[in-house]
Amino acid sequence: GPDNLPQSLGDGPDIYPYASDQTLDLYSRGALKKLGKSESQLIREKMGEDAYNYAYLKGVNAPVGYPFVADNGYVMFYDKSLVSDPSEIDTLDKLFAKAQATGTEVNYNIANSFYAAGALMSYTGGESLYVCNPKSDGRFTSTSEFATNPAGLEGAKLLTKIYSYPSLSLGQETPGASRDVLATIADSSKVATFKSALGANYACAPLPFTDETRTTRCGCYLGYKFYGINPQRANTAERDKVATKVVQFLVSEYAQRERLAKFYNQPTLLSLQEEAAKEPHIAALQEQVKSNGVIPLTAVDPSLWESLENASLDIKNLGSMPTEQQYLYVLQQLDLKLTR
Repeated sequence: GPDNLPQSLGDGPDIYPYASDQTLDLYSRGALKKLGKSESQLIREKMGEDAYNYAYLKGVNAPVGYPFVADNGYVMFYDKSLVSDPSEIDTLDKLFAKAQATGTEVNYNIANSFYAAGALMSYTGGESLYVCNPKSDGRFTSTSEFATNPAGLEGAKLLTKIYSYPSLSLGQETPGASRDVLATIADSSKVATFKSALGANYACAPLPFTDETRTTRCGCYLGYKFYGINPQRANTAERDKVATKVVQFLVSEYAQRERLAKFYNQPTLLSLQEEAAKEPHIAALQEQVKSNGVIPLTAVDPSLWESLENASLDIKNLGSMPTEQQYLYVLQQLDLKLTR
C-alpha cells in the first residue's frame, strides 16, 4: 500500500492499491500515472461517471487511478433480536429511545473525524463543505465553508443533539462481548466482524433520519479505492503495457466478484450493482445515496481529519445549549485551518 512506499519510488511496486483520501499525497510525490483516453473511456463505460469523477483530478485534467472498490461508507448495523422492524429505529430520537427502553447503547463515534465529517455535512444535499484541488505542480488549493454555508451550522447543531443522548457510546465500533449494543454506526470494513458477532441477528439499515420530518439523513462519507500505476517503475512502453493489463484484470468482473464474495466489498462495475445489493450493508448504502445521505470522499489534504476531530470535540465541550455565535466560532476556526 502507499504507506509502505519507499523514499525512491523507483524501488517501489509497479502497481499498488490506495484509498481516495490518499490521492493528493501520492500525486504530490509523483507516484501516480495519468491515465490516457482509452483507459478513461473504459472506466466511464464499465463503472459510470461517479467512479470516473472520483478517479479524476481537476488540477491535472486526468484520472490517476482505476476504481475497484466503493467502500468505507458507513451504515447502521443492528441486533434484530431487539428490533422487529427497522422503522422502529429510523430516526435518531426513535433509535436512542429504543436503546434506553432496552437498556442498551448505540455506538456512534462522532468524536472520530471520519464520522464527525459525515455528521457535519448532513444538511448539504450530498455535497461536501470542503473541496481540495491539486495543481499541476503537485501543490493544491483547498476551500472550506463550514461557517459560511448554512448547512455547516445545522451540522454543528446536529452534533450537539447526538452528543446529548444518554445512550450514546463513543468508545467502540464493534459489538460488545455481551448483548449490550442495540446498533452501531460504522463503516463497511466492519461487515465481517458484525456478521460473526451477531450471527442470525445480523441486520443493516441506512443511517437514521435527523428528525421526524424524514427529509435529512445523518450524513455518510463514501470512499473509493483505486489501483495506481507507478510511473517511475512503468517507465517504458512495454512495462507500462504489462502494468495496464494487470490493473485491468484487478478491476475486472472476476476480481470484483471475488472481493464481494470474500470481503463484502462494494464493486464499482455497473454490471455487478444489482447482485451486490443482495448484501444488506450495500443495499443500505444504495438507499442512502438516493436520499443525498452520502458525501463522496475524493482527494483531501491529510489535515482534514485532525481538524474535524478537534472541531467535533470543541462542539461537544460547548455543552447542551450553545449559542449560534459559539458554533460559528468553532466552524470559523475549522475553515481557517483548511482553506489555503
